Order: sequence, then structure tokens, then C-alpha cells
Amino acid sequence: MLSWLSIYFYCFDIALPTNYVRLPSLSSINIAFNSIEGPLPMFKNVAQIILTANQFTGSIPTEYGLLGNLTSLILENNLGITGTVPSELMECDKLSVLALYDTGISGNITLCNTFGDSFLVRVSDLSICGEECECCCETVF
Repeated sequence: MLSWLSIYFYCFDIALPTNYVRLPSLSSINIAFNSIEGPLPMFKNVAQIILTANQFTGSIPTEYGLLGNLTSLILENNLGITGTVPSELMECDKLSVLALYDTGISGNITLCNTFGDSFLVRVSDLSICGEECECCCETVF
């Protein structure tokens, strides 16, 4: 059974296929550096989502909060991702890394108190972290 999917640094300029997101044993997906366009895809049972340096657009789906095994959500370098971090992500109690730098995410991230000291948020601008997240936010330039 396929448990991970990695298409890394191939610079594909393709539409993202949707049939793999329904694979029941898929636990990790890394499709970084591929110039993939469109809205963020939906996943089931995925623990790691790495979508670095593509051309995704729109907001983070609230359904990501249903991914009970989610440990890493890496969306960095996707300037077309906008909106705020959905509060539903607080349901992902295993989440330890949230990378949002070089995205269009705005507003205040209020998740840090939920996850404790092991939680790390990487952002371009600390102003979106708010006071409660100063301990877990780091800036990336």
C-alpha cells in the first residue's frame, strides 16, 4: 500500500491530480517546488502535508482540522494562499509545525496555547502571531 507520496523539486507545471488524495494509507505528501496551481487539495488520514513553493491559491481548508494525525502543515512560499488560519486546526492535537512564511495569510494565529512548547510556527511577519504565540513563532526571511 502507498503510505507516502513525494514529488519533490521536479518543477512540474501541471494540474494536481485529485485521485491520490483518497488513498486510505497515504500518510505523508510532499509535492514541494512543482509550480502546481489551484486551491489547496483535500486529504484524508495524512500526517504530513508539505506543499512548499507551488502556486496554490485560496484559504486553508477548514477540513484540515479533521486530520487527527496531522503533525506538519508546510505551506510556505505560496503567495496565493490567503485568509486566516482556521480555528479548526486546534483539533489537530498532534500538530507540531505550521509553516506559513511567504504566503498571504493574515490575521492573528491563536493556536499556540493549544499545542504547548513543542509547537513551531514559521512566518514572514511576527505581527500575525499575537502575544500568545510569541514563544512558538519564528520569522523566516
